[in-house]
Amino acid sequence: MKSIKSAIVVGVLLLLPAMAGATQWGNLLDVAYRFSWYPKSDLQGLLQEKGREHGQDLKSYRDGLLDSLTTGTGPDGRLRQDALLTAKPLADYYRLALAEFCLYLASDNMVHLDNAEMVLSVYPEKQPRGEVVFWKHLIAAYRDMTAKDSRQFVSSVFALWENVLLKQEVDDILMNNSYAKVGFVRELPHLYENIVHLVVRRAIIEQQMPDLAPLGTIILALEDKLTLDNGYKNLVRAIVERMDGVSSDNYNLNFAVAFLEATANRNDFEAATDADTLVAKFNDARKYYQLAYSWADTNKGRATIISNTMGFLTYVTRRMADPDDAVANSRFFKQIPGMAVAYLDEGIELFDNLAVASGQARDLASSGYYTRTNYLTSMHRLWDATGKLAIMLADLYKSQRKAHEVETLFPVESPLLKYCALFKRHARVDQDIVPDNAFFLAAYAARELADLYQRLSEFNTGVDADALFFAYQLQAVELFPLDVANILQLAYQANLDGRVESYFRYMTPWPGAWNNPGLSICG
Repeated sequence: MKSIKSAIVVGVLLLLPAMAGATQWGNLLDVAYRFSWYPKSDLQGLLQEKGREHGQDLKSYRDGLLDSLTTGTGPDGRLRQDALLTAKPLADYYRLALAEFCLYLASDNMVHLDNAEMVLSVYPEKQPRGEVVFWKHLIAAYRDMTAKDSRQFVSSVFALWENVLLKQEVDDILMNNSYAKVGFVRELPHLYENIVHLVVRRAIIEQQMPDLAPLGTIILALEDKLTLDNGYKNLVRAIVERMDGVSSDNYNLNFAVAFLEATANRNDFEAATDADTLVAKFNDARKYYQLAYSWADTNKGRATIISNTMGFLTYVTRRMADPDDAVANSRFFKQIPGMAVAYLDEGIELFDNLAVASGQARDLASSGYYTRTNYLTSMHRLWDATGKLAIMLADLYKSQRKAHEVETLFPVESPLLKYCALFKRHARVDQDIVPDNAFFLAAYAARELADLYQRLSEFNTGVDADALFFAYQLQAVELFPLDVANILQLAYQANLDGRVESYFRYMTPWPGAWNNPGLSICG
């Protein structure tokens, strides 16, 4: 008899930790909305930590509920409707559903999402608890997200917003005294975080779902409602800033999020030191720049992304010129110059297209510009990024060639000639769209071309290189007449080449030179 009692006591003692763990998991899952918006890695860490504290991981807890509430799952692990037992506490079903949903969030295993949705079906459709309605709508939205059905996803998120959050906000207003707020309404700050996490982090950044611009109204509405210090309030504020203004795509949510994510990865790239991280962050930044460009609805948005991408490539190209930099020593980044040339051509083409709209308000509006001021700012940024990338590419190629190698001349001169041609097309036609530093950049490009042809002439018996040197050196002086060193060099070289007469013919005072119809400005 004593041995039987001892066995019972031992059995109870063995069960106590499991019972305590089950109680603790149940209490935690009752407020799952407080952490279901955590990033995946953070959620995994939380669940592992709680598993150690409770002496039982979440999967084991879920398995215990499955045993008590169902007849078991099918071969694929999924629950069927007829497997759900009746006459069981609804609270246990609630916890089973959230255990399954949390396992889904931590693993992306669709079986857990399907089971969560199935378990919640035990609740009646009419007048269920507010928490249950929230989870039903949220899980439905996650399902549409995994299916990458943008239209249905937008509909599901609006249903969540209208049927849960707005109703809770009404209750929140009615309970204007914080001491009077009871129940689910007190959790509004966490519900807001869940909807932002779903739309921004999961759908746009991770799943790269297009056509979610209608949800921008919800993000705008949430900007001043996010209060949790470790939540999404700073991210949402940054997104909203990129939804309006000269660097926006006119309230295009997809564009704003992708642009912001590209910028964040670019900053991470600039802070990285090891080769693997550099490559990973470069690829991430490039990916989201490309997404933002593909999601842009206006030329204003496209100009913003092209300008920023060219600025990024200018920075990377500059680092490639430093032999001690990890970027210069990585085989991966050898492809950057070719990539940069493609973006340079695209930037020039876009500038040419936008220049046509400079005088027409209707054309500006069709390109996404509501004011001429924004248009000019955008054009100046695009021009500046184009000029700096062209010069940086030429400098990189120049550092890699030898003066006598005629075959390596083209990569150096090509970006400079493209910039000079752009300058020639627009500098006199509409100076408003050309930034102030365009003239300095054009003078610099002309000097670089002159230097290139001068070095080439030392290994060339023809007169073409000498003539090109004189022409571009002259143009550099015309564009930047305060550069005394260049004027003296031009005079000296003109004397050596027997071009003294040409020198005096063109070296007239600046106003006369500017008005001389025979002058060719940079090309």
